[in-house]
Amino acid sequence: MKGLTSLISILIAEIVIIGCSSSLRLQKVDKGTSGRHYPRQAVHHFTQGVLYDLQGDYKSALLAYQEASLYDTSSATIYGAMAEDYIRLGKIESGMLLLEKAIKKDPSNVDYHALLATVYTRMGLLAMAAQEYEKIKKITPFDIEIRYKLATLYLLTGQEGKAVAEFRTIYKLEGYNPEVLVKIGKLYLQNKKYDQAVQTFQELVQQAPDSEDGYIGLGETYQAMGDTTKAVEVYQQGLTVNPNFHILRHNLSEIYSSRKDWKAAIDLYKQALQHDS
Repeated sequence: MKGLTSLISILIAEIVIIGCSSSLRLQKVDKGTSGRHYPRQAVHHFTQGVLYDLQGDYKSALLAYQEASLYDTSSATIYGAMAEDYIRLGKIESGMLLLEKAIKKDPSNVDYHALLATVYTRMGLLAMAAQEYEKIKKITPFDIEIRYKLATLYLLTGQEGKAVAEFRTIYKLEGYNPEVLVKIGKLYLQNKKYDQAVQTFQELVQQAPDSEDGYIGLGETYQAMGDTTKAVEVYQQGLTVNPNFHILRHNLSEIYSSRKDWKAAIDLYKQALQHDS
């Protein structure tokens, strides 16, 4: 679960600290309006707002963007910039309202959806945050980072089936990353979907035979199914590949001890000492 814990930690970190990216601010042209004429006063005030933002003066920037919005009420970029500064200043509800306006005017803007998702997550509205990431996924279906965040939110909201589906897609998009298979297998195991867990960990052993994770997952799945004979076979197979797989050795020793097969347990530790010396 270490990888999954790290993933959740990353997501929570993003909840606490909203990034200082100026990407929303620096969009000079709204999508779908490249041929439109921008009021001179709106451009002037918006530019002033960008300069204030670069100096970290968010209150002055917000006032400048508000001035710009008086001259151009149709710009998603202006609403998005105002929303970001409201959020930076702790005016979350006002920021959310403006983000929703920006999204209505430019529904395919990934930045707006991502910021709204971050705010929802910060407020503990994880299901609503997931909905925003689902919208982003439709816009950028090959964005692996978004799929990781979405899968994590599914886990946090108890939607393990959807999480597995996302991890499966990530696995394919990343070119068969064994770490993703570990996550998928553990999800199946946690939800007592043993047949799927066995298939996943067997696939992991085939993809990464030098990794201990596949043998651990497969053996622990067999143990959960009550089939310690197969678990022993898997652990022994893994130790044949690498005698220094310490978790496998520990799990195998536990089985021997539960069977009161003390000789096998002692022999196992003797082998460990031989390989360590």
